[in-house]
Amino acid sequence: RRARAEREAVAEALGLMAAELRAGILPQRVLSGLSTDFPFLASASRAAGLGGDVSSALRRESMSAGRELLAEVASAWMVAERAGAPLAHALDRLEASSRDDREIEREVQAGVAPARATGRLMAVLPVVGLTMGSGMGADPISLLTSTVPGALCLAAGSACACAGVAWVNRIAATAERAG
Repeated sequence: RRARAEREAVAEALGLMAAELRAGILPQRVLSGLSTDFPFLASASRAAGLGGDVSSALRRESMSAGRELLAEVASAWMVAERAGAPLAHALDRLEASSRDDREIEREVQAGVAPARATGRLMAVLPVVGLTMGSGMGADPISLLTSTVPGALCLAAGSACACAGVAWVNRIAATAERAG
């Protein structure tokens, strides 16, 4: 969740940077103005103010989870500095790409949600079964813990439930990584 919030903040900062650059504000002043609202731009702002290497500062910040897009911003900044390419256009493209990536991530999360709910249900069903058995006057816990066949069933059932939950979580995690 924290990485997702960071990605949202980076995308928002990119959009604001691009808008201010299109308005004619100098890149150093843009960084300075945005660094108060977006702390991950503070080191780049200091570097810009001192005439240092802004792209290196952005690359360092891109090492944190959710800020990976700042590495591409650093590359665009370096090209803009060295070749005079328009930075606003590159930032617009990066923001659009980030927006598309976030939309895909949301779609994957929505697709994986039923599998995760199934996993949670699988984890709770044995407890529900034991509760229902106790409610009907039986003593399933005593049966499962005091007899050899009961203990074997308890062990096999627990192993199957754990394997099922792990399997569902693995499927969901694989889908999230692929998305």
